[in-house]
Amino acid sequence: MGKAATFTRRVNLFLLNYQVLHPYQPYTLRLDRGDVKGENAVVLWSKYRKGDIPMLVDPFLRRPRYVKTPNYTVLAQWLAARQDVDAVELGIVHLPMLSGERWLTKDVNEPLAKQWLNHLVSEAADKRDSPRTGPQCTSCSRPCSKVFTGPEGKDWDNLK
Repeated sequence: MGKAATFTRRVNLFLLNYQVLHPYQPYTLRLDRGDVKGENAVVLWSKYRKGDIPMLVDPFLRRPRYVKTPNYTVLAQWLAARQDVDAVELGIVHLPMLSGERWLTKDVNEPLAKQWLNHLVSEAADKRDSPRTGPQCTSCSRPCSKVFTGPEGKDWDNLK
């Protein structure tokens, strides 16, 4: 009963804080060596004095230990939404539904995200193993987490 109440409370808070631009809808992201298909949803976040900012929704059960490790499915959803959203800014709102605090990704390095996804799709097309993200990424000499670095270098904000 406790987890259901937590989930319900978080969904209610989400609906109070964000206006849904479009609910989950299918997309097809065309890349150099293949297409990525999935679903994404976009909401509006009303930021004081800055107006409404469109945000891709990234819901999951629990906040991961390493939040700066990029998730290729979220990047694909973001790139697909980027094609449909007219606004200059498009962020990602990460919403743990059972435990952990939500956080925002305000800036995504679009060329690097596209390059990274193209590489993953190429590896899949060639039937090669692709690297997996995880704790080993924190000590990597070439971290792919730079995909989330904004112009000021401050890319993640905890919302408390």
